Amino acid sequence: MSFDPSVLCVVFLGGLARALIFFLVASGLTLVFGVLNVINFAHGSFYMLGAFFCYAITRQYADSSYVFWLALFFAPIITAFIGGVVEFFILRRVYKREHIVQLLTTFALILVFQDIVKMSWGGYAEQGTPKPEFLAGHVSILGYGFPAYYIFVILLAIAIGLSLWAILHKTKLGWITRAAASDVEMASTLGINVPILFTFVFMLGAWLAGIGGSIYAPMGHVCLGIDLDMVIMCFIIIIVGGVGSIWGCAIAALIVGLVDAFGALVLPQFTLIFIYVIMAIVLITRPEGLLTKVNR
Repeated sequence: MSFDPSVLCVVFLGGLARALIFFLVASGLTLVFGVLNVINFAHGSFYMLGAFFCYAITRQYADSSYVFWLALFFAPIITAFIGGVVEFFILRRVYKREHIVQLLTTFALILVFQDIVKMSWGGYAEQGTPKPEFLAGHVSILGYGFPAYYIFVILLAIAIGLSLWAILHKTKLGWITRAAASDVEMASTLGINVPILFTFVFMLGAWLAGIGGSIYAPMGHVCLGIDLDMVIMCFIIIIVGGVGSIWGCAIAALIVGLVDAFGALVLPQFTLIFIYVIMAIVLITRPEGLLTKVNR
């Protein structure tokens, strides 16, 4: 079986764009688990909310020439605010409980958010989310048209990923966050307001999921179910990359995104099987993941 190089290039770029959306959402999940030690099964719900908020804003202000940028700015912020409310009123009560309690609590949140979305928007977007005019066309790559919006997604996700790394490793806030992740009691003894820090980290994770959903909205169909599809992918990425590792998350997201893209090209009916096989191999050969938490 042979493929034209231009087709392979376009498939690679499409897989890269999807991989980077996976990375944005999964990095929020691994950040929350690494710092708060909470398994947030409802993380995909924030991704879904970001997509629906983006859709709702573009519908509400359809006449504005800046509607896409308004949606891209406000949808993740609204999602982050909801994340802060969830953390403050619900998750704080299960921090020190068994992981099974955390899973059941966050699974219940999935059902709540799905019902809210269903009551608000009927469970699906009636029309696509529009792109800015200059991102609606195609870029010629080796003579083959590639959506300009995908290039925008790739550049934006890379910029956010690098900014996240810089915040965690080059700022005082990042040092405090990493200190709290290593030893909560010691951080609290040193005067760090751990509850506020935990709320901020959870809101940051929700923001990352929200922006992932916002940039996905113009690319695909916004509907109920995208939350579960995404959270499953995120857990696979975290398992492969290593729990709590941002760099591991990036590498694993790249692997999963490209396998998803090229698998769909070669054997589309076995694409998910390929991804699960990769996860199984990593679990057998390196149970801690490709990169450990220490190396994040």
